[in-house]
Amino acid sequence: VGHSARDTFRMLHARGVFMEPKPFSLGFRIEHPQSVIDRARFGPSAGHPVLGAADYKLVHHAGNGRAVYSFCMCPGGTVVAAASEPGGVVTN
Repeated sequence: VGHSARDTFRMLHARGVFMEPKPFSLGFRIEHPQSVIDRARFGPSAGHPVLGAADYKLVHHAGNGRAVYSFCMCPGGTVVAAASEPGGVVTN
């Protein structure tokens, strides 16, 4: 069951199943042209067909113990917006 299975959570709660919240991550999308990432990672070899699309991640560990990080990187992929419920929008 995914984190967006609200109907399942409502049903379990109605049947008395114990649940407790867990920490969550809040994400936002940062898009860079693939050519920029390829040049940053591969330097003068960027664009060589044997290398394909470069991947990367961004991480910062703050002094208060919290961290910020990128996730779900799709090098060379496509961003797809979809609606899974009324008033909601999700992306891959």
